[in-house]
Amino acid sequence: MHDLNEALEDLRSCLPYAQDASSRKMSKINTLLLASNWIRQLTIRNHELQRQLAALRASDDRAVTTPVTQPTVYTVSPRPLNFPLGPAPCVKTLGQACFCVACITNVPKQ
Repeated sequence: MHDLNEALEDLRSCLPYAQDASSRKMSKINTLLLASNWIRQLTIRNHELQRQLAALRASDDRAVTTPVTQPTVYTVSPRPLNFPLGPAPCVKTLGQACFCVACITNVPKQ
């Protein structure tokens, strides 16, 4: 049991939530739910970036095979992340981050 608690502490330290002294410690289930949602959001964002990279590489391949009179300049600006970096404030916690099951599992679908 001691090893499990240490592993959960390590997991909590990797998650994006307020880690100041005033924030309360997440329960085991909330830690696992937040980690699961965070991994899901990172996976979605990773797939989006891979698709963008593939599209840019494909357009580069077409540009190389086609004679170009002027140099082609690509400007790529990353889109802002459209998922929260942590839980939103909840009325149950008086404006602080809430780690209740309802707040953690309420992730906007993309």
